[in-house]
Amino acid sequence: MDRVSVYPSEIIFSADVLRSNIYPYISSGCLTDAILGSSTEINGFNCTPQTPTANLTVNVDQGQIYIQEAVDTIAYPNDDGGLPVNPQLIQKQGIFPTKTNYALPAPATTGFSVNYLIQVAFQESDTDIVSRPYYNSSNPASPLFMDTSTTRKDAAVVTSKAGVAAITGTQTTPAPDSGNIGMWVVTVANGQTQITSDDINEYPNAPFITDKLKDKISQSVADRLYENRNFYIDTGTADTYVLNLTSLYGTPPAYYNGMPVNYFALVGNSGGASTQSVGGLTAAALVTPQNVALPANVIDAGDYVETVYNASLSKFVMTNIKPNIDAGVALIGFSGDAALALVGATAQKVPNFVLVSQTYNIWNSGSARMEPTIAGWYNITVNAYILATSQIVLYAVQNGSTVLFPFITTTTSATPTETMGSGVVQAYFNGTDYLEVYADSQLSDSIIIRQDLTGVGLPGTFIQIEYLGS
Repeated sequence: MDRVSVYPSEIIFSADVLRSNIYPYISSGCLTDAILGSSTEINGFNCTPQTPTANLTVNVDQGQIYIQEAVDTIAYPNDDGGLPVNPQLIQKQGIFPTKTNYALPAPATTGFSVNYLIQVAFQESDTDIVSRPYYNSSNPASPLFMDTSTTRKDAAVVTSKAGVAAITGTQTTPAPDSGNIGMWVVTVANGQTQITSDDINEYPNAPFITDKLKDKISQSVADRLYENRNFYIDTGTADTYVLNLTSLYGTPPAYYNGMPVNYFALVGNSGGASTQSVGGLTAAALVTPQNVALPANVIDAGDYVETVYNASLSKFVMTNIKPNIDAGVALIGFSGDAALALVGATAQKVPNFVLVSQTYNIWNSGSARMEPTIAGWYNITVNAYILATSQIVLYAVQNGSTVLFPFITTTTSATPTETMGSGVVQAYFNGTDYLEVYADSQLSDSIIIRQDLTGVGLPGTFIQIEYLGS
């Protein structure tokens, strides 16, 4: 910043005093430009309903506007002997010093509303006119008095601008006047007696400064605060994951959509409903990407777990879900022979399958069907022995409509004939798909589905599903 030099016993010129003002003025403008940039910015000007008694008036708080302007477009001051025009561009600050209220009357027409625009403009003016004595060379004992401006003021001028009243919902907001910046839109309806905060909205793209200097941090501090902001320490038990943040960043006041939460699980999951809580916030359900409870053993103690919060579900979704490799097979069979009465040309679901062994929890005994809960490819094997006299077909069906493959077809016989059939196919299940077995015949017939082949004594009728991967 430049500085004016004066000397003892010197007769000081007015320009010396003026330059003592203009140099710091230019310096602060350049500093503001370095911090905020050269675009127009506004700070403060909070708009609120009138208090303590609400009415059709709003209050606008003090504020500042920052705008790029020439140092002086007219001489400073505007009389002889001052400093000349200076076209150098700097960021100027216009100040709105006190809270001010603005009356916004409601339209007179029933069913109409009006939008008011609260706008601000930068204004530079020569003010504080004072009658001052000047040296009178003709009569030094009798000074000349002249009215002159004593201040060149940079101000922010806030005004309200009414739009055109129209049927409620069709009214439009007026555009800012030339040189003005839109800040707030206030909507007032016919018959309204008071303005509330819901009636006040920020004008689109209003250039409010929202990130203050105190909000800025150095790169080294940022690294320390943010490096572990998504990683948590689990202190919970099976199916209940209680997490605490390890970094200095802190836990958000509420879960937000897309919030990532990752951790090493202290205990695995058992297949019951799982929950996850973060930093003392209320626990939320932990589910698969298909929004179903986690199958058993998809989390083992020590597993790295990646989750994300889905606000529409109010749940955490495990994004790196995997089946336990040792528990990736479900085997469903018969505990004994089962009879099934068919009606000719009418497909009938085989309801008699029962659980033989299951380490991968996907058998729905109530609906008699397989329900793989992890999206991916599966290897499906079906094997069966049946006794029938007519031609019978057994086949695997996906989602009650898509035939995956027939795995047994009998031939017509005068006496019940024992027939064995099997089939294998790879199919994709999206996490909500299901698998069932159906039987069909052109004739009505009673069939027996055997637990095992006669005389063998080993289970022979079964469904097996094995997870292959995504």
